Amino acid sequence: MRRRRTPGLRGRTRPGRLDAWNGLLVNVFGNVLRARPGAPVVDVGIGDQPHTAVELADALRAAGLENPVVAVDAVAARVDHARATVGPRADLRFAVADLRDLGAASAAPVAIRAANVLRQSAPDAVPGLQQALAGQLVPGGLLLEGSTDLDGTIGCFHHITAAGRRAGLVFTTTGVGGFAPVRFRDHLPRDLRGRVRATPALAALFDAWTAAFEAARARGIATPGALLAASVAATPALAPLPSGCGAPGACWAPPTGVPLPTPEP
Repeated sequence: MRRRRTPGLRGRTRPGRLDAWNGLLVNVFGNVLRARPGAPVVDVGIGDQPHTAVELADALRAAGLENPVVAVDAVAARVDHARATVGPRADLRFAVADLRDLGAASAAPVAIRAANVLRQSAPDAVPGLQQALAGQLVPGGLLLEGSTDLDGTIGCFHHITAAGRRAGLVFTTTGVGGFAPVRFRDHLPRDLRGRVRATPALAALFDAWTAAFEAARARGIATPGALLAASVAATPALAPLPSGCGAPGACWAPPTGVPLPTPEP
C-alpha cells in the first residue's frame, strides 16, 4: 500500500530508518556526548515527517545522555509541520537552518547527523560540505554523514572528526533481502557511490571482503547474519560493530583515513 504523504512536503522519512545511526551514537560514541553534557546533537534534514528526529531524542534520553537534539531543515514548511506534530519537548526542538550555518539555530554541537542529506549533491562538492559541517562542531565532536535505503535495512556513513578527518566508514545492514558486500556499493555516501574503482583502497577492501564472503558461502554458511559475521571476521581491514548498535555491521578505519576518489582527468 502506498504511504500517505503530507501535502506540500518532500523528503522521505520512515520510522526506524536510522536505528543503526542512533545505536552507534549511544553505544560507540556515547562517551563523546557524555563529555559535553548539554551540548546539542544536530540532526540535519527533517523530511516530511519528524520520525527519525524523535527517535534520536528518545534514544539519547533512554541512554541517560544529557544532549538535546536540534533538528534542522532549510525548508520552513517541514520545520513548522514537525513542531505542530511533536509539540514542545525539553530534549528536542526544530529550527530552520542551512547546513553551512547551523549557528543560526543551535549552539555549537557535539555531534551532527546528516543522513540522506547530501545524496543529491554533486560528488565533488560533498567533501567541502562535509568539512563545512565538521567545522561547526565543538572540539572533539563528530559528524556522521551518509545514506541508507528507504527502510534503513542497509546503509553506509562516514565518521568525520571535528578536525575534518575522515576517520572511518561504517557499513550497517539488517540482512533483510540477503547479504553480500557488493550490496553496499549502491548505498555508499555520495562522494564514494559509483566511484569505488576510482578509490583504490576502497576497491581493495571490497575485493577482500567479497573473497571472504565467497569463502564463507563455500563452507556452507548461508544466513545473512552469519555470512556478514564470517566475512567481516576474515577481512583484516574491517572491525565488527559492537552489539546493541541497532543493526549488525562493520567499520573500515584506515590508518591514514578514508580516502577521497582519484579526480577524473
